[in-house]
Amino acid sequence: MTIVISIHQPGRRLSEMADQILLLSDGEVAYFGSPKDAKGYFEISCKTEAPKRTSLADWMMRLVSKESLPKRWSESSRQCELNEQVRTLLGQRSNPPPKVSMRFHRQFSFLLRRETIFLARSPGIFWWRIVLLTLLALLFGAVWYKIGDDRMRAEEKSAEIWFMVSVFLFVPSAAVPALIEEKRAATREYADGRWCMSAFAAAHFLAELPFLLLATVIPGTVMYWMISLRSGAGRFVYFLGALYSGFIAAEALVFFFASVSSQMLTGVALAVMCNGCFVLLGGIPRPIPNIGWWFRWLEYCVNFQYWTVASMMKNEFDGVLILANVLGFPPRPPLFGDAYLDYLGYPSTWKFYWIGPLANLLFALVMRTLAASLAFRLWSAKR
Repeated sequence: MTIVISIHQPGRRLSEMADQILLLSDGEVAYFGSPKDAKGYFEISCKTEAPKRTSLADWMMRLVSKESLPKRWSESSRQCELNEQVRTLLGQRSNPPPKVSMRFHRQFSFLLRRETIFLARSPGIFWWRIVLLTLLALLFGAVWYKIGDDRMRAEEKSAEIWFMVSVFLFVPSAAVPALIEEKRAATREYADGRWCMSAFAAAHFLAELPFLLLATVIPGTVMYWMISLRSGAGRFVYFLGALYSGFIAAEALVFFFASVSSQMLTGVALAVMCNGCFVLLGGIPRPIPNIGWWFRWLEYCVNFQYWTVASMMKNEFDGVLILANVLGFPPRPPLFGDAYLDYLGYPSTWKFYWIGPLANLLFALVMRTLAASLAFRLWSAKR
């Protein structure tokens, strides 16, 4: 084991305990070697004898202030011996060792196990989030408890779906500080060549999936049956699948900002800004056809909240007749669910229900790949 101690003015006992000492004069080497040999070197180099009643360490500290000592050391035989030893050691390393010695599957299995343990032992990343989402699901279920199926209630149900998705997918932004703290330790390991970035990104992604599944199933089940959304086992599973894909996409966005941000406040601000933009373009506060084209392209390219809401809206209103609300103000006539989806700007002609969840998974894959690519350059100090 090697211990390095840097001291401005060491005492006698401490200097005698060291195996090797390095003395600097204005940043240049004045002596490097054993403390026992230092006395003889300085007496010969400076042509003076060590005082008998003065500490050897104090005497050497006074001598190193001379400007000529670094030059004398560079011309000494001891320095020539050290240079020869360094050249010999460098010559023995004909082939440099690989940057990462372990194979990919071993790196991946090690990182997957470690990331799973880290996430399980960090309550702020997932466990408190699951508790918070469950409480929010109970709150949503209590406010929209078993609402009806007429025209007015359909509008309220649409507002609940949009608001639920907006809040639920906003919550992962709170995990940015914890991920940045993890990144600080991971950066040192990556710089030491312990694993490759692709193994780390893949392991981090797979380790999150079971926790995201819990964060989906528990709150989603509570809310689905309390609000009395459209009945049917297949539609219930599809609802959970759409919410699960939304969580995966939101977590990928958080991972991206945590990977490229060095400051917690910056990472949180970027994640909140993007999620806030996606919330405003969700389609319920303002129908998508009424939004300017300069914002509308975000819906189809990067807005995972839009794809999540669109999937749930199609799951709820596809192929149904929304009953009239004669007693409402103003009275609302009956309306087919497909026409209602067209009015809001959600796709009503999907023949393949899984387009929305697949779009979210594609977004997550792109963001994870982009985060790993940027981290490969930023974490290794390649600018």
